[in-house]
Amino acid sequence: MAERHSRPLRVIGSSRSHDAIKSVVDTLPVGRVLDVPAGTGVLAKWLHEQGWAVQCADVDRGNFELGESFPFAELDLNRELPFEDGQFDLVVCVNGLHRLFYAKGAIREFGRVLKPGGKLLVNMNNYWTISSRIRAVLLGSVSHIFDQEYFEQELVVPESQVRIPYPLSQIAGYVNDAGLQLNAVYPVDRRPRDVVAGILGEPLRWVAMLASRKARFPNVVKWNADRAIFSGGAYFLAEISKAE
Repeated sequence: MAERHSRPLRVIGSSRSHDAIKSVVDTLPVGRVLDVPAGTGVLAKWLHEQGWAVQCADVDRGNFELGESFPFAELDLNRELPFEDGQFDLVVCVNGLHRLFYAKGAIREFGRVLKPGGKLLVNMNNYWTISSRIRAVLLGSVSHIFDQEYFEQELVVPESQVRIPYPLSQIAGYVNDAGLQLNAVYPVDRRPRDVVAGILGEPLRWVAMLASRKARFPNVVKWNADRAIFSGGAYFLAEISKAE
């Protein structure tokens, strides 16, 4: 097995990357929640303060700061989760799916451990804003995240070094394959520059939407031209549910 160790964690994200998740969670009845990847435990602490029974999990316990008072499972999201079916009312996955080579399997596992009627909230890096698409044309990379070494996972485990700029259409397909329902998508950490770029790029979004009528895979264009993506912020939040 590859050597595992922790180094000081440089948190990837902004101070506002949890805002949309908190807004949605505030509308839900409290219950049991799986927070994965839990990272340092910032979101887990907030969930606990709201009355949720929190199960934390991550590939690396070494960066977790909440101690033994929070149950913690060390796991690899590319593989089967060590939980029984239907254990959680809510699963939250913040900025984790783009670090997996098998995001499809992770979403299926999230659905398995959810109770009927449960919610899955997936917060992801949005690599497909109009600004990112222009950057890709000009610079050949959708984000500086792929250009800087310090964004590598702190574990010396080959599969945890993956960074994949999943488009919303691909995530929507995985959700559908898992028998789940994608209910809504919200922009997260939307800055003034994103608003301006969205306004200027709106004609292009309409061209894409019109073209989707003749596209071979119209839902791909539909999801990727959604305003929460096209003119959204640094992240997007997908609100997903499991049938009763």
